[in-house]
Amino acid sequence: MENIISYYYNLRVDNYKLINNVFIFESNHYLFIAKEIKDLDMFKQIISINSDFYMPLINKDGEFSFEYNNKKYTLFKADNPSLKVDNNFKLIPVMQNVEIDYSKIWINNIDYFIKKITEMEHSEIEKVNYLNYYIGMSENAVIINEKGKKMSGLARITVSHYRICYPNYALTYNDPTELTLDFISRDLAEYIKTKFFFDKIDINEVIELLNRYNINDKEIMFFLARLLYPTYYFDAITENNIEKQKIIIEKREKYEHFLSLILNNLKTNNIMINISWLK
Repeated sequence: MENIISYYYNLRVDNYKLINNVFIFESNHYLFIAKEIKDLDMFKQIISINSDFYMPLINKDGEFSFEYNNKKYTLFKADNPSLKVDNNFKLIPVMQNVEIDYSKIWINNIDYFIKKITEMEHSEIEKVNYLNYYIGMSENAVIINEKGKKMSGLARITVSHYRICYPNYALTYNDPTELTLDFISRDLAEYIKTKFFFDKIDINEVIELLNRYNINDKEIMFFLARLLYPTYYFDAITENNIEKQKIIIEKREKYEHFLSLILNNLKTNNIMINISWLK
């Protein structure tokens, strides 16, 4: 990788590390990151938007990407990589039409995890029970999402993250390979879930975030659907991260209570939400 970087960008590579296929190095006292591009078409859309996120460097061929091991990579310079951004989101609205149907995506994921249950051993009954619980949450998320789709009005599309981290540091938050286009609710809900399970958050911060970005009723429905959909648990299962699963399961009932507080604070004349197990 260092030879490719030197060839394409005329940079001297110092103190490099390769961590999970992410190439990190110093050059002239600056930090540079080379990462694989997940979705090339999406990446092209993202970098066409004038934003404050880290932008890819152009190489000697005038391109923003290069090939390494038959995969597309990009290189960017990480300014202030240790700077905490926390909940100061850059929710940049875009005009692109993005077709996103999370009901379909989530139903496919439900089918996948139901199949996993059928493959589990009888001795894994506890894991089966927990997975059934989170599959149930997913089904509730689909119902709320469908209600949101049928509501009038528009849900804004913004530059968002595949997975948002907590705490938010500039290095991960501004990483262009982690950006996508999605409803405004995505980053807000994923941030809240992550902060709840791996730190702490109260209802006041949730309401303040929704007020700050003037979330409309349709967006609130998509927001609630995302809060219900257990991305955090399914990620932990996929990663086989036992410690993360344990943390999530231990806070399961507290999260139910947290969701009920949010529902009670979001009651409006236009939104009718009835989730019996959260009462």
